[in-house]
Amino acid sequence: MNKRLYKLESIVTGKIMLIFTLLVALYMLLSIICTVASNSASTDSAFIMKTIFVLISALIIILAGFAMIKRIYNLLFTDEGLVRLSFPVKNHEHLNSNLKYAATRLGIMLIVFFTGLGISDAVVKNRVERWGVGNLYSSFLDIYTGNGLSSPAAKTVLTIVILIIAFAVIAANIYLSFVFTLTASSRICGKYNILRKKGVIFITGIVMYNIHLLIAELFTRIEYSYSEWLAFGRGYDLFGPDCTLLSAIDRPVINILIYGVTAVLMYRISANILDKKLDI
Repeated sequence: MNKRLYKLESIVTGKIMLIFTLLVALYMLLSIICTVASNSASTDSAFIMKTIFVLISALIIILAGFAMIKRIYNLLFTDEGLVRLSFPVKNHEHLNSNLKYAATRLGIMLIVFFTGLGISDAVVKNRVERWGVGNLYSSFLDIYTGNGLSSPAAKTVLTIVILIIAFAVIAANIYLSFVFTLTASSRICGKYNILRKKGVIFITGIVMYNIHLLIAELFTRIEYSYSEWLAFGRGYDLFGPDCTLLSAIDRPVINILIYGVTAVLMYRISANILDKKLDI
């Protein structure tokens, strides 16, 4: 049944997701062309157009994410949910199939997006026009080598892997925040017989936004305290040159811990809500 639910997601959203992916590829290709043009241009117009194309590509990926979140909305608040929740499977399996399909499709778009940025960095001549994606490895390698770290190449790879994981965890957390908002709203509406469901969703969204602000503030305080200790405390005495590595990965690691734990909590609560009898 899980495979059938995944296939259902593909049937319903496959075409629009393919269009989104092709549009991302097209606009990133145009951004690369503008990068090449900016190498010989005497004005900044080509770079401006490149920036516009990159922003459009990012917007398309965001729209694709909302298209997948709309599938959860349909499950909880429309007549489609009456049919889907009658399937002989636990309700949270619908969430699992949505998450797997969204991760696959949005992941492909992000790979296309960052590949385009990497190619742009590789072909651009003016260093200030680089986005930093294509020269992450060389930049960290230069820093680690210059600060006398042992095995700088391996630690550079480790740093980049941690950055990628942190980005993925934050993206998953944001997606699950929308899912949690919808499932919590459906539970509130069903329990208290509230008909104005969009109002409940709006208020729940505001609450979730403020919770995110509190988490961000907590993260900032933890990261600042750690950085202060590392730079001016006993950090160098304990770790030596590896302080440079720790300074580069401390924020991503804290991101992974905080946003990873909250993402798991939101998933578990949402799955629990879905498995209860819902009044949609």
